[in-house]
Amino acid sequence: MNAERSLPRTLAAATLLLFGCVETQPLPEPPKIGPVLEKLGLDRYDAIEPASVTWDRDWELLRFDPAGPARCLDGSPFVVSVRKGDPDKLLLYLEGGGACWDFESCHGSTPLAKRTSEPIPRWMEDKPFFAARSDQGGFREYTVAFASYCDGSVWSGDGEPVYGGIQTWHRGMANTSAAVHALASRFPDASRVVVAGSSAGGYGTMMGYLVARHRFPDADMAVWNDSGPWLFNPKKETMQAAIMDEWKLRSILPEDCEKCDEQLIYLADYVLARDRKLRIGLFSYEYDLTLSVGYLGLGGAYLDLLRETTDAIHKKHPERFRRVFLPGSEHTIAFTDEYTVVQENGQTMAEWVQALADASAEWIDQPGGEPASE
Repeated sequence: MNAERSLPRTLAAATLLLFGCVETQPLPEPPKIGPVLEKLGLDRYDAIEPASVTWDRDWELLRFDPAGPARCLDGSPFVVSVRKGDPDKLLLYLEGGGACWDFESCHGSTPLAKRTSEPIPRWMEDKPFFAARSDQGGFREYTVAFASYCDGSVWSGDGEPVYGGIQTWHRGMANTSAAVHALASRFPDASRVVVAGSSAGGYGTMMGYLVARHRFPDADMAVWNDSGPWLFNPKKETMQAAIMDEWKLRSILPEDCEKCDEQLIYLADYVLARDRKLRIGLFSYEYDLTLSVGYLGLGGAYLDLLRETTDAIHKKHPERFRRVFLPGSEHTIAFTDEYTVVQENGQTMAEWVQALADASAEWIDQPGGEPASE
């Protein structure tokens, strides 16, 4: 036998002797994300076309027929605004606006969710998130799809419940798909796709990622979640069950994502393990009152749960999952003055988001206080 060929076998035998003759097997590679998406059936809303297309300055306004799959929770038309820029760089922005899961939260005296969809507000399009120079953290050069929220199911539902005799449409999955199709049908060869959203739109960024990855299988992809950290209050089991049932949320959760029913944030861990061309950035104020008290009812335990869950994910994916948690009780940052304020680490939130999109060295993990060592 050739001596060079026998050397690896000799070393392997010595290793087995050294470790008590315990033979180890290589860990299996996790499946790629493509088969997961196919199994979820995301192609059922692949080609939702608008009923009408009009223009307002630089924005193409797409309105969808409410008789079709994409519609608002009250049955009114869903609207997407598209601004053409670089066809190779796309931004899908998912607007926020609350959530609802029963008669009181959807149709009661004080509904908790935005129920009508409109073109992008002029005040919003002029904010730095969209309008700033690219070196300041904006997306001026990107092609942008602004999806106006109105489904009550944080862009993720696929149900048509009747609450107190009122027909309700939680068609977030179809609405998200319609917005992604608006980009994919016009710019199918884009090499970079950013999915961003605030509040309910932040919660919706995971569905936005799933649909966008389905339509752009080879693109470099980044997700920015602004104040919608995919958390449930574990003590509000009735609310969580209603959300899962009425929104048909389990239809978008992979069957083998064992912890997804526990906390939706673990879906981020699941997809990061299967998609090496994905980066996820998460922002929250440490004492966000809208989330910690209003929606989740966690109070001071909000920050504890946020850090516990995100620490576990960052530890597993330190180069592709990073956070910024800032002191304060405000809710969302994308369209506030704080977005361009220099923080303690010498960086603005705008610069951090741009670094996430560009996969640059300036994208750092900052879970409160000084930046954590990588």
